[in-house]
Amino acid sequence: MRIYEIIDKKRQKIELTKPEIYFAVENFVSGKIDEAEMASLLTAITINGMNFDETYYLTKALQNSGETLSFDYEVVDKHSTGGVSDSTTLLIVPVLASLGLKVAKMSGKSLGHTGGTLDKLSVFEGYNYNISIDKFKKIVAKIGGSIIGQTDNIAVADKKIYDLRSKTASVSSIPLIASSVMSKKLASGANTILLDVKYGKGAFIKTKAEAETLAKYMVKIGKLDGKKTWAVITNMNVPLAKGIGSAYEVYSLVKALDGEQSLLLDISKKLSVLLLMMSGNLNQVDATNKVKKAFAENSVKEKLKEIVLAHGGSVKFIDNPDLILQGKASISIKSKKQGYISNIDALKLANFVMELKENTGNENKNHEGVLLNIQLGDFVNIDDELLKVYSKMSLSFQQIENILSAFEFSKRRPAPIKLIEKIIKS
Repeated sequence: MRIYEIIDKKRQKIELTKPEIYFAVENFVSGKIDEAEMASLLTAITINGMNFDETYYLTKALQNSGETLSFDYEVVDKHSTGGVSDSTTLLIVPVLASLGLKVAKMSGKSLGHTGGTLDKLSVFEGYNYNISIDKFKKIVAKIGGSIIGQTDNIAVADKKIYDLRSKTASVSSIPLIASSVMSKKLASGANTILLDVKYGKGAFIKTKAEAETLAKYMVKIGKLDGKKTWAVITNMNVPLAKGIGSAYEVYSLVKALDGEQSLLLDISKKLSVLLLMMSGNLNQVDATNKVKKAFAENSVKEKLKEIVLAHGGSVKFIDNPDLILQGKASISIKSKKQGYISNIDALKLANFVMELKENTGNENKNHEGVLLNIQLGDFVNIDDELLKVYSKMSLSFQQIENILSAFEFSKRRPAPIKLIEKIIKS
C-alpha cells in the first residue's frame, strides 16, 4: 500500500477502505508520510468528500492515534463548530459546573476567521491550559469544570492534521470537521455530548443543508460509540456579541455575566438547558429555571472565577471588565446612515480583525479587535458610533469603508434572529 495510490483513489472519487485510511493516519503520525503528501490527501477529501463510513473510519483512526480518557463519574461536554464572538464555552462550562454537573472540556486555538477558546483564556493572565491529565481530572472532580488545550497524547493525528487544514484551505470540509471534532470528543471521556453546528456568513459551513449533514454525521458517530449525542443547528450570520477579538470577546462574556443582553447570553442559556435535559432527564421548564437561577444568584460568575483560579489565571478582568479597555488606543467608527440595524456581516468584521492581527507588530495579538456599540435591531442616527477599533495601527479610507459596509439599515426594526433552528438527537 502506498500513499500515492490512496491520494489518487480519492482524486478519482473512489471510496477509501478502512485499512487505507488507517494506513494514511498511522504513517503520517510516524513520519513515513510527509506534510506535502497529507496535504494532497486533505485537498482531495475537501474537493471530493467522504461518505459516512469513510468519515467514521477516519474518526476512529484519529481517536486511536492517542490515548482515550476515562472518568469515575459522568462527564458532559459541548462543542461549537466555530463562529464570530462565539464564547459560549466560557459561559456554559461554569453554568453546568455551578449546577453540579462535571464538565471536562478540551478546546483549541483560533481556526480561520473564528476565535479559539484557548486564545480567550490567554486573556486571563497566567491561565495554564497545558496542564497534566491528572491535574485536569482533579480540577473537574473538585470544582466541576475545567477547560484545557488538546494534550499531546489525545488524538495525536488530529492535532497534526488540524494545523495542516488551515494551510490547505481544508477548514470547511464536512468529513474533516466531523472526524476532527468527534475524535477528540470520543477520546476525552465524555458520556454526554452536545454539538453546536453553526451555519451562515460567520461560520465555516455556509448553508443550513450542509450544517444538517455535518450534524447528522457527528450524532451518528457518537451513537455508534455509545455516547448520548445531540446536535443543534444554529444561525451564525451576525456576531453573537459586541466584542470581536480575544480581549473584547472576554469583555463581552463578562458583561453577559453581569446581565448585559446579547445573542451570546441567549444561546449559552439555551445550550445549557439542553445539556441539563440530556444529562439529568429534566424537562425543559425545570432545566430553564435552574439556569435562570444560576445566573440570577451570580453562581455562574463565581464558578468561572474558580475555574480560572484553579488554572493559575488572574480574575481581575472578571471582577472589573473595564480594565480590559484601559490604556488601549482606539478609533471610533461612526455611521453615515440612519435607520434600524438590519444586518451585521460577521465575516467582514472577523476578517478585518484577522487583518489587524496579521499586520500588528505587537507580540500580544489578543488585544487587536473591535467592540460594537450597537446590536441587531438598534436604531442608529447619522454620526452615532457603530464601533471602536482597538489597535495601534492607523486605518485607511478603504478599511473604514469596508467596516461600514458590514452594516445594513432598514426603515423597520428587523425580526429577532431564531438562534436554534433544529435539534438532532441520537
